[in-house]
Amino acid sequence: NDEDIEAQRLSPQLVLVSVRCWRGAYNFSRAYYIVDDGPHPRVRPASFPRVRDPMPAAEDPPSNRSPDNILWNAELDPAGGTVFHVAKGRGMSDCGEIGEWRWDGSRFQPLRLEVMPTCRGLLPPNWITLFRTR
Repeated sequence: NDEDIEAQRLSPQLVLVSVRCWRGAYNFSRAYYIVDDGPHPRVRPASFPRVRDPMPAAEDPPSNRSPDNILWNAELDPAGGTVFHVAKGRGMSDCGEIGEWRWDGSRFQPLRLEVMPTCRGLLPPNWITLFRTR
């Protein structure tokens, strides 16, 4: 399926490849890898740092329990090299995590991270901002 694997060039030598892991009613996840597209291609997991301390398991948004190369409902802006994700704890999006990262030429740097660890009817932008750049 065309949606299962996506690729976007980050530089003349590097390609960001994502593979869909699963899809549910209101969430899907993708695993991201950086491929060095040289004569001997090298593959390494991409890293989308969350810049936060882990929360207790009972309150931890599902995306916090995933490796940092797996994002939920992620989109890539090819023009800016920015990746955005929102992990919905339930369909109405009243809990979960929102994150944004930009490629700096060697790694993805965190731009924004917002969380709502418990589902209490609060929608973004009322979530807790843990990190935001200017």
